[in-house]
Amino acid sequence: MTAEPPERSGSSAVPARRSDRHRGATPGPQRRSLLARVDGAAVRAREWFESVRGAIPWAGLAVAAGLIALVLARGWLHTAVASVEPLSTWLAVVASVCLQGLPFLVAGVLLSAALSVWLLPRMAHRLSGPLAPDADDPAEVPASRRGGPLAVPVSALAGLVLPQTSARAADTAAEWCRAGVTPGAAHAYRLSAASANPVALVSTAVFFPGQPGVLAARVGIGLVLALLVGWAWPVLSGASAARAGGLRAVPAGAEDSAEVGRFIDRARDDLLRGGGHLALAAALAAAFSQLVPASWLEAVGGSTLAAVAVAGVLAVLGGADAMANAVVAVSLTRFPLVAQLAYLVVGPAADLSTAVRLTAWLGRRGAAQVTVVAGALAVLGAVAAGVVLT
Repeated sequence: MTAEPPERSGSSAVPARRSDRHRGATPGPQRRSLLARVDGAAVRAREWFESVRGAIPWAGLAVAAGLIALVLARGWLHTAVASVEPLSTWLAVVASVCLQGLPFLVAGVLLSAALSVWLLPRMAHRLSGPLAPDADDPAEVPASRRGGPLAVPVSALAGLVLPQTSARAADTAAEWCRAGVTPGAAHAYRLSAASANPVALVSTAVFFPGQPGVLAARVGIGLVLALLVGWAWPVLSGASAARAGGLRAVPAGAEDSAEVGRFIDRARDDLLRGGGHLALAAALAAAFSQLVPASWLEAVGGSTLAAVAVAGVLAVLGGADAMANAVVAVSLTRFPLVAQLAYLVVGPAADLSTAVRLTAWLGRRGAAQVTVVAGALAVLGAVAAGVVLT
């Protein structure tokens, strides 16, 4: 046979080598490095998208779009609202309440997030360790006895000096139970930290000037409520055992960078949630004070029981966080002092948002029991304090 020309042989060899590469030949070091960089960039982009999507949920985008629409239509809205006096007054009251309460909420959220990341996890080990009775195996100690008799009062007093939002205090209580703290002590801390923390007391002193009795009543009701619920927890829990694994635990050996990330995430979540609750509470209180007929307001304000009942319902349905609810309470100008005090103490103890959050930890029955009991005790405490103050 006649041999093929060299040039034809060379021209067919080149496509063969190319086809070998496309059939799965191992890429070279440079190509592997390029593929690794591309994959890393894709992973980082996906992580960034997930973080942005978590930081700015679709509800937040809808709110932002609504705010932009309001800014663009501000001229028309100003003319339309000014012609309706009750509506313009309502908007002014809502804006004023939100602006006055926001600084306290921001300060409290930052302190709450910092404490939940760097201090409270270590405190849980102290409450479940040094105060625990001697035992060869701590797991053999019943939950009702774990932490000793001082666990409940120590936890309740800790809540008076360590500020936390209501939602974050509920998460902290669940984490404490996972760390071995008795559920009664965890609930005592949750109630005192959410209702009578230092930021809440400062805001109460600012918006109720010259009324130290209101401040003392808030501290006393918060502390007594925390102690009673904590000591009564074995009876309240009944058959609905606490499900400590309902909320996600944080690894004990987290790095500093992870702790900073958790701080930012928790502060962001608490600020968005607390800001929404503050706006809702201001809107409900302003609507009741400005849009309800004057004759109805006089009838409710003239009856102490009716005023306390209405204030309690407002606090349960849309109560602001304790760090900023004093400005909402003082805006209820048609209500007597005892009703305003009821608003201050009932919301942190029995608002619906915290009750829903507790269901992930205690179940529906347990969350309903502790919420109803705490709310009833808060109402009784407010009425008793109102009788003393008036």
